[in-house]
Amino acid sequence: MYGIGRGCARHHKLVLLVWLLGVVGIWATGISLGGHTNNTFEVPGVQSQEALDQLAVGFPQAAGASATIVYHTTAAGTKVTSSQIESQINASIKDLQGQPDVLFVSDPLNPATPKVSTDGSTALANVQYTKATQDLPGTGQDSFDALEAMQQKYSTPQLQIELGGQLPGAQPIDIKDSVVIFGLIAALIVLLIALGTWWSFAWPVVGALVGTALGMGIVQILERFVAIPTLAETAGVMIGLGVGIDYGLFVTGRFKEAIAAGAEPRQAAGRAVNTAGRASLIAGSTVVVALIALLIFGVPAVSSIALAVAVVVVSVVLAALTLQPAILGWVGKRAEAGKVPWARKDRLDRTPMGERWAHSVTRFAPWAALAGVVVLLALALPVFAGDLRLGPNDNSLYPTSSTQYKAWDLQSQKFGAGSPNPFLMVAEFPTSDT
Repeated sequence: MYGIGRGCARHHKLVLLVWLLGVVGIWATGISLGGHTNNTFEVPGVQSQEALDQLAVGFPQAAGASATIVYHTTAAGTKVTSSQIESQINASIKDLQGQPDVLFVSDPLNPATPKVSTDGSTALANVQYTKATQDLPGTGQDSFDALEAMQQKYSTPQLQIELGGQLPGAQPIDIKDSVVIFGLIAALIVLLIALGTWWSFAWPVVGALVGTALGMGIVQILERFVAIPTLAETAGVMIGLGVGIDYGLFVTGRFKEAIAAGAEPRQAAGRAVNTAGRASLIAGSTVVVALIALLIFGVPAVSSIALAVAVVVVSVVLAALTLQPAILGWVGKRAEAGKVPWARKDRLDRTPMGERWAHSVTRFAPWAALAGVVVLLALALPVFAGDLRLGPNDNSLYPTSSTQYKAWDLQSQKFGAGSPNPFLMVAEFPTSDT
């Protein structure tokens, strides 16, 4: 391990170039392969999956993807059966019927089979597709884009159109860039406090970002051959950045300690990798083993999520062991330069805050343990109060500003709670000659 750290620091330009070319090459390969996430959820061996499989064989036209179009009048007292609103609904249904892979679109205003709320303000149309979500173009993304185009075309101040049901519910939830940026800013602040110099605090974040980028590029390639849900990408980025910043912090902190003790940059990098890097390798291996253990459940979606996250964790560990010492080898003794006020020598002569905290905790161990239990119980109150949701996912979990949530909310209000989540029963009659 010492040789790895020292070698990466010594040949830091070559290591940095290899990482740059590697990340770019991996992403270029992934994009060229055209892989997409697949949000199909199957649980082999359970009755619900057997019912869906049986439906696909005996009644294939009902086994494809579906969507629910919610039409809602915004003006008080206006009903969907009014001439103007009815013409808009009929035009949108005709538009939907002409879209690719659409088997049929139900007419909610058909007198024989109406699907209108009791107050007449809301109507539901069902769109049935000929293929399952994963078999539609772009794994359903293209079909959803067509639904959104219809929604924008026919929505007016008098008619609200929202998209619900299975196909819209299979679309990924966009994470706002601001959330990621604020998270990285918070991490940089913590690192500045922990490392104490302007020349060292940002490098753990850089290493974590590059390592996560490599891992997500590999996941992009795997998506061409393995069904990986969108959640895997989100989990991979979150976990990759989290553990990557931690491992980078360990290595950088050890490097700074060695520099402060008078070691040369190459020696300091070797010591950092041999100590903190070794600990990061063990910690990362433990995470990977825990993730791989999820494969024993035999649920394809869970297995693919575990696989994707494990790939990202391996990538950030590799970054901590090679990229991080290469960066530090370039930074050199400047890692100790630009100390922040609380890291000045006159303040470092005092007993460190962490040491004072540890002394207080061990001195009053019973009370500290009791306080810890109280805090944990307070954090667990949502579990005891029944506010923690453990049931299956549905469109109510989407952001309240999304069309999926609005469709779920309108349907629940106008047609009753639970109506957005119908219970399907499949019966197979024994064959007989009579």
